[in-house]
Amino acid sequence: MRINNSTARTIDIIRLLAERDTPLTLTEISNSLAIPKTSTYDIVATLMDRNILEYENRSFKTIQLGLGLFEITLLALGKRDLHRVARPYLDQILERTGETVYLAVENNGEVVYLEKAEGSAAVRYSADLGTRLPLYCTGLGKAILAAFPDEKVREIVAGFSMRSFTPQTITNVMDLQEELAATRLRGYAIDNQEVTEGIFCVAAPIYGAGNKPVAAISIASGSSMLQDGKMDKLGAIIAEKALVISRKMGFSKEALF
Repeated sequence: MRINNSTARTIDIIRLLAERDTPLTLTEISNSLAIPKTSTYDIVATLMDRNILEYENRSFKTIQLGLGLFEITLLALGKRDLHRVARPYLDQILERTGETVYLAVENNGEVVYLEKAEGSAAVRYSADLGTRLPLYCTGLGKAILAAFPDEKVREIVAGFSMRSFTPQTITNVMDLQEELAATRLRGYAIDNQEVTEGIFCVAAPIYGAGNKPVAAISIASGSSMLQDGKMDKLGAIIAEKALVISRKMGFSKEALF
C-alpha cells in the first residue's frame, strides 16, 4: 500500500499540536516536523478552513486544534457507543418479533444504515448496511425528522428533490409535515411502502446527550404488518426500545416526542 505524503504530513501536524502543551507557530510546526514551510502553510490553511485548526492568538500567529476536530471526534465516539449500546436491543426486538430490525444515522439529508438484526424468517428487505436513502420517505428518516421542529425540517428537505420511489412516496413538504405531526402523536413513524412496494416499516428516533436526535431504529415487514393491529404492536415495541437506548445514550426526557 502506497503512503500519500501530504496526508501523512496532515496527520503529523494534527498529532504534533495534540501532543504539545502550548500552541505553535507555522515556523515551529515546520521545523518540528521537517516539513517545508510552503507545504506546512498549505496544509495548515486547509485545516483552518475546515475548522480542524484555529488561531490561538492572531497577533502572534499561534495555532491550536480547532472545534471542528473535537466535533468529528465526538461524532465518531458517539457512533461507536451507539453501536455498542443499541446492538443488544436490536437482537431483543428480532427475538421478540421475528422481523428485520435496522439501526441508522442521519447524514446530509439521508439515512445511512449502520446495523441490522435479521433472522431466517425475517422479510429480506433491500437495504444493505451502508445503504443511503432520503429522510423523507423512510420510516427511519421520518422518525429522525419528527424529532425536529417544522422549521428545521423545512431547512433539511430544502436541500434535495423529493422524488417518488413508489406511488406511496410523500413528495411535498406540506404532506411530509402532516405525516410528522401524526408521527409525534402516534409515538413512532411509518413507512407505508414508500421506498419498496410490499415493505412496511415502523421506526422511532434515538436521542443522545443534550436530547438531540442521533439515530433511529426500525422494524421492516411485509403486508402482514397490516393484519390484526400488528403495526401498532410493532410500533409500540420499537418506541419502547428506542426510549431505552436513548436513555442509555444520555437522553433525559420521559418520552420520545
